[in-house]
Amino acid sequence: MAVHATALRRGLPSRLVEIRPHWRWENHSVLGRTPLIGTHHWRSSSSSADDAADTLKVAQLVEDFRARGHLVASLDPLKRALHGPWQAESAAWQAWGCGHLSRVLDIYSRGGTRLAADLEAVLGLQAGSNPDRVIDLGGMVAGSTLPGGGWRLPDLVGHLCTSYCGPLAVESAHLTSRRQRKWLEQRAESQQPLGRADALSVLATLTHTDALERFLDQKFPKQKRFGIEGCEAVLPGLQALAAASAAAGVRRIEVAAPHRGRLNLLVTLLGKPPGQLFAEMEGAQSEFHVGDVKYHTGQAATLEFPRKNGSSRRVRVSIAPNPSHLEAVAPVVLGMVRAEQTRRILKGRQGRSSAGASNGGRAAVMGLVLHGDAAFAGQGVVAETLQLGNLPGFSTGGSVHVVINNQVGFTTVPGEARSSPHCTDMAKGLGIPVLHANADDPEAVVRACRIAAEWRAEFGRDIIVDICGYRRHGHNEMDDPRATMPLTCAAIDTHPRVLQLYSNVLATRFEAASADLDRFAAQQSADAFSTPAASADGACAAAEAAADAHLDVPALVARWHEGDSARFQREYGEAMAGVHNVSPAQFVTSSWQGDALQAWGEDAEAAGEQRQEPTGLPLSTLKWMGRAIATLPPNFEAHPSVQKLSEARRGMVEDAASRVDWAMGEALAFGTLMLHRGAGLSVAAPRPLPEAQAAAESEAAGHHRAANARATAAFGQPQQAASSIRDPPLQQPRTTPESHQTQQAHSGQRNGSGNGNGDATTGLNFGHYGVRLCGQDSERGTFNQRHAAIYDQHTGERHTALNAVKPGSQNYLEVCNTPLSEAASAAFEYGFSLGSRGRVLTVWEAQFGDFCNGAQICIDQFIAAGEERWGQQSGLVVMAPHGAEGQGPDHSSCRLERFLQLANDDADSLPGNAPGQRRQMRTTFQALARDHGGSLPQSEAAQILGGTGVVNAERASTLWAEMGLQPHEPVTGEVWERLMTQWLRRNAEAAANIFVVNATTPAQLFHVLRRQMNRPYAKPLILATPKWLLHHRRATSALQDFTTGKYFNRVIDDGKASDNTRHLARHSVTGEAHLLPQDQIRRVLLVSGQIYYQLSRARQARKIRDVVLVRLEQIAPFPHDIITRIIAGYPNAEVRWCQEEPKNMGAWSYVKPRLETALRTFAGADDDPAGYSDVTARRVQYIGRPTAASPATASLAIHRAETAELIDAALSVD
Repeated sequence: MAVHATALRRGLPSRLVEIRPHWRWENHSVLGRTPLIGTHHWRSSSSSADDAADTLKVAQLVEDFRARGHLVASLDPLKRALHGPWQAESAAWQAWGCGHLSRVLDIYSRGGTRLAADLEAVLGLQAGSNPDRVIDLGGMVAGSTLPGGGWRLPDLVGHLCTSYCGPLAVESAHLTSRRQRKWLEQRAESQQPLGRADALSVLATLTHTDALERFLDQKFPKQKRFGIEGCEAVLPGLQALAAASAAAGVRRIEVAAPHRGRLNLLVTLLGKPPGQLFAEMEGAQSEFHVGDVKYHTGQAATLEFPRKNGSSRRVRVSIAPNPSHLEAVAPVVLGMVRAEQTRRILKGRQGRSSAGASNGGRAAVMGLVLHGDAAFAGQGVVAETLQLGNLPGFSTGGSVHVVINNQVGFTTVPGEARSSPHCTDMAKGLGIPVLHANADDPEAVVRACRIAAEWRAEFGRDIIVDICGYRRHGHNEMDDPRATMPLTCAAIDTHPRVLQLYSNVLATRFEAASADLDRFAAQQSADAFSTPAASADGACAAAEAAADAHLDVPALVARWHEGDSARFQREYGEAMAGVHNVSPAQFVTSSWQGDALQAWGEDAEAAGEQRQEPTGLPLSTLKWMGRAIATLPPNFEAHPSVQKLSEARRGMVEDAASRVDWAMGEALAFGTLMLHRGAGLSVAAPRPLPEAQAAAESEAAGHHRAANARATAAFGQPQQAASSIRDPPLQQPRTTPESHQTQQAHSGQRNGSGNGNGDATTGLNFGHYGVRLCGQDSERGTFNQRHAAIYDQHTGERHTALNAVKPGSQNYLEVCNTPLSEAASAAFEYGFSLGSRGRVLTVWEAQFGDFCNGAQICIDQFIAAGEERWGQQSGLVVMAPHGAEGQGPDHSSCRLERFLQLANDDADSLPGNAPGQRRQMRTTFQALARDHGGSLPQSEAAQILGGTGVVNAERASTLWAEMGLQPHEPVTGEVWERLMTQWLRRNAEAAANIFVVNATTPAQLFHVLRRQMNRPYAKPLILATPKWLLHHRRATSALQDFTTGKYFNRVIDDGKASDNTRHLARHSVTGEAHLLPQDQIRRVLLVSGQIYYQLSRARQARKIRDVVLVRLEQIAPFPHDIITRIIAGYPNAEVRWCQEEPKNMGAWSYVKPRLETALRTFAGADDDPAGYSDVTARRVQYIGRPTAASPATASLAIHRAETAELIDAALSVD
């Protein structure tokens, strides 16, 4: 008898009638579950209320399986929990109960002839038992084999158990979109075994994975490798994910991966030569420099997936290097993804690619993030990263997250590591679906990964695949977990590996028989690890060829294992023989010493000095840009305070003497970096275009397309004229700022004078760059100073003036407010700076400087150490508001001392003399000359250097002559060190790991931001920015300080041309200088930051004339040369360092030893041209607050008293 649901309309009990509207409410959810029946239309020929009630109960059962089946799914390979996630080691631990659903599963698992009756009883059905009873759910569940789509109850329960409670479980009930839930339900309820070709591909990948783990265990038993044993199915899953993503149009996958299974991933999926890995296992691959351990390094490869028609799909897969802070790399990689997507969007919109936007944008580049289970549940950066997933400024069109779930964190079991059943439950609050797969069922893992790829392609949103396995060893291979996990270890000892389990499955499925496996096995032995493409494709092509053959699966696996072992043994011998070690010539090429040789080889006169473009611009350009920034669109009703601000900004660019404030200086830097050279600017300011006009089409197209449009609006379309888009080689003046003023003046004569005459388009940098500024409230500015975007007070329309300066001939500003977090947002911007390939000025702004505390992992592991560890060059700018203003401990300091402690310059040596640099020079030359008796014949040296490509062999002979060598005189270590030392001294900043700047003028900000993009190398910039100075009258700069011939000053001397208060240096009536001549100065106060303005005002008020204030603007790398020269210019003055921070904070601990080293070294010079010996007796002493545990007092009155005491001490000369 068939039971239909039209009975809902007739004769139902009143309580069922009352709740009927809830079933038809699409978005209704009770206890996290989807509606019972949703919007299905029900038909019935029965009028029985009991039959209708039974149908509802069965429909409720369907929804129970869909909503809660994951809690009783078969997910634990060790069967410590028969149903649902395992939680604790104790034998008394009770599995997660699911009441009604658990009883249904128990009855179904027992089976028997009374199965239908028992199921009806536990469900409380009322229509009586009938094994052949058919229930018509109106298409609610697909997959029925009966006519009309009905279900017998045992068949339905079996189908639901397989779909939701087997080795693959789906969590989707928390999703708010019914379409998304239905999409996942359809895939969960239509699972099919893999075909023969796919199954054999999985088998081959498992075989290679298992063989590598066994070989590493045999050859390196005492080395940590963080093996994948227990979760080997991750490898075929990732292979399937890459293939499905490539089929969906993905062309690049950026991977963030922890150390678990990383080595196998590098070799098996990405084709890293096993011999290279074996060389790295002992850390002996280089005698010069090894930046990180083997399980932290990155790898990139192009994977090719053959199609049946003979063509193939290719996808580029890159695994980013990562530190041991496992989850910290996730936002870094997503930032790289966002940058690459933006670049492709621009390329497609610009018309350079025939494929256009179809191969660009969000769809073509995907982020793949691998997690550990304990880290996913425990690390806050995971939640921060997931929170970014659907935000306009951070969306990547969906990322795939794969959890390698060992069901343990070091020695901590799940029940002690989280407060939820699954490690992924935190993500459900963000509407992210989760697929759970048993790692002992590789086909379930493959299906889950394919669904994830399809989901991302369909919806452009995040998805999580949780692969539940175990860990065959301890946290690492040196750790024994038996003391705390005895039951688990006992279960693992008797549990077969997944390769054996899956081999048995396939042997049964393919009806094992003797077969000729020579061709098939030989193909696999030849392909395995030979190329990334072959490795990624696994056994697919060979399996197709053998699809019709009878397969002896165990023999096939044994054959593959044998071939893998032979290959590994061969490559192991090569690794032990040093074949994969870094040669001296290779190291020279990749290190700064190669840069030194190349610089000498290119230009003997320059003697290795690097070059950069000027930062100052013609006055006409600045005035044009300033007027454009300050012009509001027509009929745009800005807030009155914004209108007032725009008027004030127009006044800042009237003439050379106009005073520019901090925010305007920043805007001028951004705008001139974005503008293309030769853009054909007119004298009049352009008419800004409202952003809404450009965004209307994309907004109508929906959120996903709108995200693409916003990215395009953020960086713009480069100028399309061929003559303008080429960026010629840099031929501009040299780096040393204090020496290139004259050269920039010459540039100004060529490109337009600084008097306001000439074309406004001239004088711009040859490169043009996008600008991305992100931070908490960065759009307006925490201190109400920026207003990068403004809003119409009536329509809410958003307008960004910098994006409307010259559309089509400029790059664009992307300004984003971030969530209230630092760890993920700072790391995301670091990743964006890497992915933008030097074409975008990327700025992360902390709301207050001490908020950098939340980003400390990113600062320590990536920003400060990324280049030395992994060779990653980032130009990220970190803006950190800094300064004591009586606001209390938490908003007074950006912790300058922490950044300075991370700087890699030596406090006791000048550049070129640091012990680490000297050691590297000696080690390199000794290795080069090892076979030549400790010195190199000139011909041999020329051959080596010519082979590296850094110095032309013909140029090398001239190089040695310039070093004073006779034609047949060998190159010695002394000559080598002299050459390298000279280069380091001229290019000290190129060897720095970070720059720390505490700028005090808007012009300094302008120049340092432009310098960040205009110099030939990328370095992170830590920029301590002011707060009250943003609106302080004295903290302004004349517009002429931005013009041609001006530059960033590492040190500002009192009253000199770089001093923004020099116009106040003389009496307004008499014209008399406030300061005495230099030889009458009694004290030099070295300061950094806003304390200068307090001291300057107090000095003027007290009419003190014998104390000068010297501002240290660039703290690191320390400007030994210029600051020593300035001090020597005051021969009779004592030297004091004055700061507002406590003595154990701020820059004092960094500055003191370096300044003393500089004075001592220069005074010991033979010629002593500047009389430095006169200042060595004047020891630098400290003036400021005493040491403290807290950065500042919480009392404004105490703060003011401390400041007054500090100023008195600074200005009182005994």
